[in-house]
Amino acid sequence: QQILSRQPYDPIALNNTAWLIKDDDSLKALEYAERAHRLEPGRPGILHTLGVLFLSRDDTARALELLSQASELAPDAPDVQYNLARAQAETGQQAVAEATLTRLLERHEAFPERAAAESLLHRLTTERLD
Repeated sequence: QQILSRQPYDPIALNNTAWLIKDDDSLKALEYAERAHRLEPGRPGILHTLGVLFLSRDDTARALELLSQASELAPDAPDVQYNLARAQAETGQQAVAEATLTRLLERHEAFPERAAAESLLHRLTTERLD
């Protein structure tokens, strides 16, 4: 917040602040992320943050759009791929989400969302087999 008071048009500061406050003040976080996106619409980290925020607000179509763009720009970022798979699953694209998760888990041994990715893949696979 102090950085933003000195640099209110810095897209990185806006994005990072949005990410830091997303769990405490999702409306303010969304405002910051949207401002960052207007300033730098093609930056994968900003697209990711905004996509995650829309996903948390159950705007899954918009989340999928943003996370797909982020994934194209940052195909090796495991956090982006995990959240893309979440959005795919939430929009009814279970088979696509399974493929995204399978690739993610094959390519990355360790990342913070690994347990959640494994759990989501297991759930999707179980639902498909039932």
